Formats: sequence, C-alpha cells, structure tokens
Amino acid sequence: NHLTGNWQLAESPNGEKLVFISGQNWEERAIVVYTLDGSEPPLVIDAGDDQAISVARFASDTHLWLEYTDRGNWWGMGDDFYVSRPYIMRIEDQNSIELEVYTFFAGINEENPETVLTWVRAQRAGGGMMTRVRGGVGYGLFEQDLDRRTGRSRTASI
Repeated sequence: NHLTGNWQLAESPNGEKLVFISGQNWEERAIVVYTLDGSEPPLVIDAGDDQAISVARFASDTHLWLEYTDRGNWWGMGDDFYVSRPYIMRIEDQNSIELEVYTFFAGINEENPETVLTWVRAQRAGGGMMTRVRGGVGYGLFEQDLDRRTGRSRTASI
C-alpha cells in the first residue's frame, strides 16, 4: 500500500498526475507518480538509502522537483542539523541533476516549460562556506533549465 506515511500530494500542471512520498520511515521512502486516469501503472522510484527524500513536487508536466535531506554534524558544532539538496528529475527515464544547496523552488515557469523558477541565495565573497552562508543576504530569482545545471537570472530579488 503506497498510500501510507507521507500524505503530501502534488498535482502536475496539466492535472493528469499526482506525486507523493510513500513509506513509514526514511529508509522505506519511495517516490510514487500516479496517473489519475489509470492509463499507466503507478511509477515507484526508489528514493535511495544514503539520504532521505523530503520533498517531491512537479517542476513541469515531465519533471519532478525533489529534495533530499541529510542529517549532519559538521565543523564540530555539536548538535546534528539537517541539510537539504534539491534535484530535478526527468520522470521518463529518472535522469536527475543536482542543484546548488541553497536553491529553493519558486514555481513552475508557465512562460517557458523548459525551465523552472528557483530562488538562489545571494553569495558573498569570503573564505569558505561559513562566510558565504552567514554573509549571504537575500535571494535572486532564476530560470533553471530542467535538463541541464545551467540557469538564467531573472530581475526579481528579495
């Protein structure tokens, strides 16, 4: 029964499919793409064992926006904390690309179906990751290609 565990459903832009995360715990989680008219059997994608799938939504009718979360204790700070990594996956062959860590889903790009809109944290020059994270102020809006790591800046920023 794939309808146990995470009940967060996301609908494709064309209204033909649903995606959700199944499983009772992180180790059992899978991504399920369900065709509403029953013309295709549910597609169950193993979410992997090394990271936990935490977000599954549509980036377009043909691609998923996925976020994997990992628990870490970096730089000897003591407490564990969670870091999410976003991916875009082409549903047809499950080919995926990993995006920058500080990239967030902004919305489906209705003007250009080959891209998705993302917020990317502003990067500040400095010595290493901690400087960039602490010094980053605001976000820029990007068009992220669905099948390539490249993206284009948009004018909006916050």
